[in-house]
Amino acid sequence: MTTRRRSELNENFLVLQSDTIRYEQAYRLNKLEFLCTIELAEIIGTVLGEILKRTDKVACSVSSVFDSKFPSRVSMPTYLTKLVENFKCSQEALILAMIYIDRLTVSRPKFVIQSRNIHK
Repeated sequence: MTTRRRSELNENFLVLQSDTIRYEQAYRLNKLEFLCTIELAEIIGTVLGEILKRTDKVACSVSSVFDSKFPSRVSMPTYLTKLVENFKCSQEALILAMIYIDRLTVSRPKFVIQSRNIHK
């Protein structure tokens, strides 16, 4: 198949991940921007950091097993970046962690994500 014909097909169809095409390749073939895992960790860390700025102002009367006496001095982007580097976390694991945090806060409305518990 010629290059021109292949590019015409790509304009009309979305290339999907399969046994032979990894998702990184599918992103590139579909001309979509692909973020590396470190970049995604920094973005999620920044989002969590903004959430913490708001929730740390809320007085929380309910403590949990996740609460520490003092908040960590490590910022969320740095913390998540170190997790990715040391444990080889995948992008899927980072996204699932955000989903679990969301589900936790929905199912336990009295539990507040704060700097004293986010690292645990």
